[in-house]
Amino acid sequence: MKFLILFSVFFLSACSEKQSEVKEVLKNDSVSPHKLINIAIVDEATKYLDVKKVLEAAYKEVGYEIKFSSFPAKRSLYEAQNNENIDAEFGRVKQAEPQLSNLIRIPVPFMQIKLQAIVRPDFDLRLSNIKDLGKYKCGTKRGSVAVEKMIESSKGTLYNTAEASIKALKAGRVDVIVLLSQSKDQYLKELEGVKVVDLPLEKMNIYHFINKRHKNLVEGLTKAFIKVTGNQADQSEFE
Repeated sequence: MKFLILFSVFFLSACSEKQSEVKEVLKNDSVSPHKLINIAIVDEATKYLDVKKVLEAAYKEVGYEIKFSSFPAKRSLYEAQNNENIDAEFGRVKQAEPQLSNLIRIPVPFMQIKLQAIVRPDFDLRLSNIKDLGKYKCGTKRGSVAVEKMIESSKGTLYNTAEASIKALKAGRVDVIVLLSQSKDQYLKELEGVKVVDLPLEKMNIYHFINKRHKNLVEGLTKAFIKVTGNQADQSEFE
């Protein structure tokens, strides 16, 4: 009986030591928590493969991987601002800051977007500056912050998609459609039967925004965007 008790004590002690060894091995061999940033992106921007690679490279510099969640333009703003599962907004103009107050703008532009005017072939569009848009009935895609502000004076009409706005133009409901696009061929199919003004009205810098809960990444991302884009940070940010 005494032998049995001693054997039991020894066996339990050995098992306890073995479990501790196993836990220590698992602790040392375990992979660190996966670092992933979920980025809200406008549906149409998912086509910008080269630009997406810029973001992937920038986040890799600070030790993170990224994934994209696509939404319509206006919804993307809302999700980035309010959804706790969204960590960042892919890219917006500087004027979007008031609508993204829960996020911090990385002050290095990583992309430049053309602002284009689209009209019917027989329409005589005369623009000497952006303010001249106020003379016409304008339309644009809902959620394009900068463009919405530009066409306010013309009581512009907002459409859910760029395609819907171009259809409205063809039907004569508006005189001019103003759209942001990375390339002239982005809406090539929809642009059949209409005319794109040869020279962009304006080019706009696009910036990445990240939620304030990740503010510790801002400095590193700023340096990373400078490195991968070759662009410099806005000087006004440091004055």
